[in-house]
Amino acid sequence: MKYLRYSNYRDSEDEWIDEIPFHWEVTSNRRIMSLRKETVGSKSADFALLSLTLKGIVLRDIESGDGKYPESFDTYQAVRPNDLVFCLFDMDETPRTVGLSSHFGMVTGAYTVCECTCKVNPSFVYYYYLSLDYGKRLRPFYTGLRKVIRKNTFLNIKIPIPDKDEQDAIVTFLDHETAQIDTLIAKQQQLIELLQEKRQALISYVVTKGLNPDAPMKDSGVEWLGKVPAHWEVIRLKKAVVFQRGHDLPSQNRIEGDVPIVSSSGVSGTHAKARAKPPGIVTGRYGTIGDFHLLTMDYWPLNTTLYSISLNGNDARFLRYMLMNLSPLFVMYSSKSAVPGIDRNDIHRIETVVPPLSEQIEIAQFVDDELTKIAQLITKASCTIDILIERRTALISAAVTGKIDVRSLIN
Repeated sequence: MKYLRYSNYRDSEDEWIDEIPFHWEVTSNRRIMSLRKETVGSKSADFALLSLTLKGIVLRDIESGDGKYPESFDTYQAVRPNDLVFCLFDMDETPRTVGLSSHFGMVTGAYTVCECTCKVNPSFVYYYYLSLDYGKRLRPFYTGLRKVIRKNTFLNIKIPIPDKDEQDAIVTFLDHETAQIDTLIAKQQQLIELLQEKRQALISYVVTKGLNPDAPMKDSGVEWLGKVPAHWEVIRLKKAVVFQRGHDLPSQNRIEGDVPIVSSSGVSGTHAKARAKPPGIVTGRYGTIGDFHLLTMDYWPLNTTLYSISLNGNDARFLRYMLMNLSPLFVMYSSKSAVPGIDRNDIHRIETVVPPLSEQIEIAQFVDDELTKIAQLITKASCTIDILIERRTALISAAVTGKIDVRSLIN
């Protein structure tokens, strides 16, 4: 949809605010909101715990045990519906600097809680500061190493604003439009989740059942494997691939070169010397557990990893997919260990199944091709999400700064 502009504009007379519709005014925060500094004190047990997130101000479950909590909430601040909550410190690092509460509750005393006057719609002010937050456009007001906006500075910041009725119309428009965009984003996110599930299901099926649906089957004797092709071999993992602990390489000993240094999360740097030959499979011993990296050139596996020293004549690509299917068992063994991490002797005992080499190569190529298709669909969905987020951001900014006139679009 192509939106109309207002018929007349004027200079805002503020150095960091563009031109505004002729009938809008520029006012300071202190004229439209006041600071609410009401600590909950000994009554903290009567207040729900709130958190400022990318999804807005949300309720937190203290009893879940998730996250860190102080010994006492007595210094926390009371928050009421329609209060604005600002994070005015570490402003480039914090995921979100503004939220509009729809709850009675409490937030950390480090936040700034504001109550709007009856002359403004709190949602309009929220959308305005949300539009600034997207581009971190409050940087001119930061001070100090922690990038803080002091409360007095914040109260003097200017905001362009129309009358209350027009604010209400803009909020109604943005509520409707952003809800529609958010629905589209959610659908794309669901599609990505389904594609990721399909990817894992595909790998799991073909590395245990093969590509021939008519192949005779046998009971593997392994509960989690179930039936497998009759001509496949059920073996312990060590007969398919042998792992060894990686090697220390302190940063001060690293020499500039083109040999990949591989950590538990993948390639993390380069070095002039190698400790392992390709093809190699590397997985995390500590850190990231259950990811498997295929190396096709000489490399240096770090001490946080296990790396393959023998593939026992098997295809490296197939083994990587087989290991990806075994990932939950790697995670399980890492959590059972008395010392956090994976003991190669534990995973070497895992029972698995392997087909003849010719089938391994065929399966690996099939999975490569199918995963490429899935990756393309995921990329397309991710790009669609990015476009929708950009549209949402641009629409909010245009509406709350008067770049578009949405009044005629409200029924």
